[in-house]
Amino acid sequence: MRSRRGSSPKVSTAPCWPGGGACQLALNPDGTVYLAHDAAPYLISSAEKIANDTYSHIAGTFDGKTVRVYVNGKLSGSGDMPFVDDPGALTLIGKKVYRGRTIGYFKGDIDEVRVWNRARSAAEIAAEMNHRLIGSEPGLVAYYRFDEGTGTTAFDQTDRALRGTLKGDARWVGSDAPVGDHPGVRRDSFTLTGRTVVSGMSAVLYHQQEKAPAGYGGATKPVKRQARVMLAFAAKDGPDACVASVDFGVGRDGRLAQVPDVLDPTLLKRPVKGVLVPRPGS
Repeated sequence: MRSRRGSSPKVSTAPCWPGGGACQLALNPDGTVYLAHDAAPYLISSAEKIANDTYSHIAGTFDGKTVRVYVNGKLSGSGDMPFVDDPGALTLIGKKVYRGRTIGYFKGDIDEVRVWNRARSAAEIAAEMNHRLIGSEPGLVAYYRFDEGTGTTAFDQTDRALRGTLKGDARWVGSDAPVGDHPGVRRDSFTLTGRTVVSGMSAVLYHQQEKAPAGYGGATKPVKRQARVMLAFAAKDGPDACVASVDFGVGRDGRLAQVPDVLDPTLLKRPVKGVLVPRPGS
């Protein structure tokens, strides 16, 4: 989760996620991060403090025995903690409930909230904290990018559709948190309808060619135009394996064109010797 607290000293009294029941990931008044649980008489706090008016990445994990608190991708505190399940606990962001009352509103910005059902490793946290997720990562239960900008609904980017509702004085603001798209295309960057990617990916950069006047004489010649990237890989279609390809356009900034999370590529039949297969549209 990314958070930026304001300069007010009251900001650190509010938990960020979740609150009021099973556990709380929150800030102490001195800027340290802590993870607490109602069944434990103590907190597990970070050694590092987060600065005012600057986005920081904070994370907490629990593997059934040990709590670990991370600040900006680095382990900053840990300790054993008992746990008692509380199925009736509310999941709240930016506030908590105490004895039936909502208190401790967070005075600051919150962005990129991710909830998991497993304890992620330090390497996983550090590798993904500056990149947006897809929503289908193993163990990801809820994912809120907070990119809506309007309305009172925070959409969950996972298939669970656990939407949140903005209440009270919460409002949308622009974010300059250092979070962007992943620099490359991975096997989990998209999924194929009815198919499973079963190999590594090969890519080739090429250019569309169009005939245009070129050179001193102005003669019409093939000229390189739009750059494109062809991605090829093996995919399993039921019991059979097939070769799949995805063709990306490349923008002027060098970035690949975005594709939907789920692709349904056209299936081309295996050619049969002596049989002419008509082209689409012919």
